[in-house]
Amino acid sequence: MASAKSFVFVELLDEGIASLLYCLRAILSDIKQTTSIHITLRGPYKTDAILGFLAGIDNDAANEPILISGVGKFSIGSRKVVYLKAHSDTIQRLLFKPDFPKKRYGSNPHITIYEGENHTKADAVYDFLKKEQMYFLCKKYQLVAHRTRQLSLPFESELPINEASFDYLIKLGKVKEGILKRAEALGSRFS
Repeated sequence: MASAKSFVFVELLDEGIASLLYCLRAILSDIKQTTSIHITLRGPYKTDAILGFLAGIDNDAANEPILISGVGKFSIGSRKVVYLKAHSDTIQRLLFKPDFPKKRYGSNPHITIYEGENHTKADAVYDFLKKEQMYFLCKKYQLVAHRTRQLSLPFESELPINEASFDYLIKLGKVKEGILKRAEALGSRFS
């Protein structure tokens, strides 16, 4: 069995944003996710040395809002990933992924919504997210250590899949009403 790997996540704490993205990921992704809605900031590392990095970061200093806007996709072998782009100077400054060096891959902080091997579905999810034109700022987040095979769904695992949990985003015009019904219709095309 492979040894556990350590990461640093930027875990989104805004319940409305995290609920919306959790619901979309639960409906659309082919791979069941066991982590909270997050941006991978650092890792993977084979040791817990990452904890030293966290100890040196002041969570209060990382209060810059994260802009979640835009859609992207990439492939890792046969696996496709579709994501929402995350923009923040702090994240750009702290981002370090040894498996994806910036010089070769650029800097690509993101929140995964779809992961799987169905390329047609990945393209459909990409088109769906582009059409939805989501755009919002997340002001509540924290840096956390994560180890593979560690469950980290603090409140999400009990969330109902409905729009009530992110209604304020709809009222602000950041998300279009009926997004989950449209996502479910898309997902059912590939079940």
